[in-house]
Amino acid sequence: MFTIILGTSSLCYPFGNYLVDYFENNSKPVILLGATVAMSCVTACSIFEFPPWVFVFVYSIGMGTLKGLMQPAIWRAGLTQLPKKQGLMSAFIISGYGFGGFGFGLLINHLFNPDNIKFQYDADCTDEAKCNKFLPKEVGDNLPHAFMVLIIIYSCLILIGTSLIKNAPVQPEESNVEELQELNEPINDAKSD
Repeated sequence: MFTIILGTSSLCYPFGNYLVDYFENNSKPVILLGATVAMSCVTACSIFEFPPWVFVFVYSIGMGTLKGLMQPAIWRAGLTQLPKKQGLMSAFIISGYGFGGFGFGLLINHLFNPDNIKFQYDADCTDEAKCNKFLPKEVGDNLPHAFMVLIIIYSCLILIGTSLIKNAPVQPEESNVEELQELNEPINDAKSD
């Protein structure tokens, strides 16, 4: 699952940068696009009864797309706000991922297995280290409800984040302004003739 998420996010990362440029240095639509794909995939996983491999693939593609589009959009917004403090901006972004992973790890355990049911082993198992272990059906029955709760939480976080994120207008550097003025002088002279 992690490999598919990482691969998808790696493929989507350049498109995230391209889309921020396409939307005229605006990160909000890029984040919303990634969130739409991810929430659609999570909703599909909660509604339809996929075989396990299809479930893993659909969920991973959705989360990888969100991650791949969101990371460059957040980076670009932070870069416009703190252009001379890239290390501090990176620390904020990375710590956000760390706190999110910690919080969501606990939340997901609670949503999927609220009774803390332990793993079970095959009936003919003699050595637990070598046997297949699984959770009983009661834990699997929590899946649709848990995903719907996660969709609500993800959507609220995305809406709050996109309402707060803002890219600062890009100001041309002084040297670029002078170069542009020099390049435009012959054009302006030709227009005045």
